[in-house]
Amino acid sequence: MTAPVDSPVGPKASGKSTSASVVRGSTLLILGRLIAKAGNFGTQVLLVRYLTRSDFGGFAYALSLVVVAQTVISLGLQRSIPRFLPIYYERGDKAKVLGTIALTFGTITALGLAIALALYGGLGLAGRLVHDPHSVSLLLILIFLAPLEALDDVLVGIFAVFARPRAIFFRRYVLAPLLKLTTVVLLILSHSNVMFLAAGYVLSSMVGIAVYVYLVLGLLRERGLLDRDLLRRLDMPWREVFGYTLPLLATDMVPVTINTISVVILGHYWNKSQVADLRAVQPAANLNQMVFIGFSTLFTPAASRLFATRDGAEMNRLYWHTAIWIAVLTFPVFALTCSLAEPITVFFFGAKYRQAAPILAMLSLAYYFNAATGFNGLTLKAFGKVRYMIWISVATVALSVTLSIALIPKFGAIGAGTAMMIAISAYNVFKQAGLKLGTGVRLFDWFYARIYLLIVVFAAALMLIQVTTNAPVYLSVTLAAAMTVVLLGLSARHLELSSTFPEAKRLPWLRFVFAGRWGRAATPES
Repeated sequence: MTAPVDSPVGPKASGKSTSASVVRGSTLLILGRLIAKAGNFGTQVLLVRYLTRSDFGGFAYALSLVVVAQTVISLGLQRSIPRFLPIYYERGDKAKVLGTIALTFGTITALGLAIALALYGGLGLAGRLVHDPHSVSLLLILIFLAPLEALDDVLVGIFAVFARPRAIFFRRYVLAPLLKLTTVVLLILSHSNVMFLAAGYVLSSMVGIAVYVYLVLGLLRERGLLDRDLLRRLDMPWREVFGYTLPLLATDMVPVTINTISVVILGHYWNKSQVADLRAVQPAANLNQMVFIGFSTLFTPAASRLFATRDGAEMNRLYWHTAIWIAVLTFPVFALTCSLAEPITVFFFGAKYRQAAPILAMLSLAYYFNAATGFNGLTLKAFGKVRYMIWISVATVALSVTLSIALIPKFGAIGAGTAMMIAISAYNVFKQAGLKLGTGVRLFDWFYARIYLLIVVFAAALMLIQVTTNAPVYLSVTLAAAMTVVLLGLSARHLELSSTFPEAKRLPWLRFVFAGRWGRAATPES
């Protein structure tokens, strides 16, 4: 099924569009992610400053292997919950609702136990994967995070299906970062070592899962899904679930491969300090994805509805209107992490990580490019282009491995950053090209070209000023903030601020942006 390709040059000025609803609804989710990111980033800064480069590198190396194990254990089953639970529940088939949950939990738990046994004994995988005894010890503790984090994703999906966003907000955006931060604070106050940190992370995850399970049991009991008779009639739809999740597992391997293969090869050919350089700055670069992920929750159902109605014009509008919002809102993060990479790296992580600044700049550029060009991957999945997604995922994995093998042995962490930047950007280009496959979305909407050009000019100017003047970090940050305000003002009409957030016009200090011709919806003729 395809949608019409033609779309208007610019967005419609009248009526409340799908894109405006998505933008408004996403603001609360972005706020939650902002709280979580701030907590996690603070935790990262404390860790990098407290631990030696060797200890932090070993910890990061072990965590990278855990992420791979988590992907293998989950088998993409976290996608089965939001996909199948609403269907079975609406049909009144409660046995399959409970069976899907039981199948997912049972599979993840069994695979998690199997991997743990393989690492501890049996196949002796721990010694084969990691040659450093200290890192082996860390891996043997942290491996329990793999099934715990996979189960966490499943529990989030259950709450999303039954419309309990407050539970998600509290558990994922408040409790989880707070538990990690508490672990790090206790680590510093007790002058403990990295083994204490690893055990603390596992314990924190266990506490979070316990809270979630308690809430889920109450939710299932409230919905009449824990009756004894129902438990005896449990129906596990394994054919439907695995038939849906396994083909898309290739897409899950792309970010895992890009983020992990570099660390594994880097740890093999170089020392843990090089791993520390890469892993220390990567969370800062990842902040460029924060707004993007916040918008994604509401974008997918909106795109699916437009796919069903074959409204190509509104689909193009939804895609590029949300993309320009993401590009503008993420600009301050991009300016700090790319244009001001060196002073920001030194300010947050200390002079010992100065050589990691180019890595931060490269990764920031790749993540921002991925975010600012919109939800190409989610659009392709919503329009059923699964085969294309699998092929480009396999191609990207091959590219990432090839680049890592070619660059890391010679250039170390800089080579790893370069390989990751190219692989992330190439994957985004592949997805963008796929929009031509009958999605109704243009590869690029020239109506928004001026805003993207302003972003490029502002970012380049900020970097040039920093390189030529070596200005203090507070002056550079002030300049970046001023550029952000100017960009927001010049973008107000394309963002349709006044129609999207009409209540903001009551604020005197924002009236000049939201009112008058600044904030009115832009049209091709205006």
